[in-house]
Amino acid sequence: EKLKVEIEVLTLIAVRAQGGLRDALSLLDKLSSLGDGISVAEAQTMLGLTSIKLSQNLIDAVLAGRASDLPTMFDELISSGVDFLAFNRDVLEYVRKLLVWKIAGSSTSNKLVLDLLPADLEILKRQADSASPAELMHMTRLFLRSYKELAGAPTPDLPLLLAAIEGARTNNLHPLNLPFGKNKSK
Repeated sequence: EKLKVEIEVLTLIAVRAQGGLRDALSLLDKLSSLGDGISVAEAQTMLGLTSIKLSQNLIDAVLAGRASDLPTMFDELISSGVDFLAFNRDVLEYVRKLLVWKIAGSSTSNKLVLDLLPADLEILKRQADSASPAELMHMTRLFLRSYKELAGAPTPDLPLLLAAIEGARTNNLHPLNLPFGKNKSK
């Protein structure tokens, strides 16, 4: 087809197809309607995905206990037109990868981390190293709850914002106050 497709776009297609060759070909065909050169941003929009950098930035803020940074971060996401249903789903998937890496590490041949670019895998490793399995399970539950609450929310960002703030505040509490965690006080 002589399409000019970046490796990141092919990775997005592979992730979205979840291992299905026919699904991947169908998605590539759909994206080819954009023309010869398919950008990552165009592919993300058409595939209903958000940038992994958004998930990484959110998780960095939560793990560091920077709850005060989150309202500004969410205002910027709203201004840029982020689809919060897709973003919440992508954050959940990213936290799942963090948890799997934390539990199984490099000893796993898990396909969850195989779809990450090397730079993104390094960020994932750093984030996984900074959290306990209990913290990551708690964070997963928070973002799962926000995903479920999205349909009834007055604004699409509210459930995810609340989950992120709760996660950041929980990670910033003294370990004696919780059954898990590290003291991440400033």
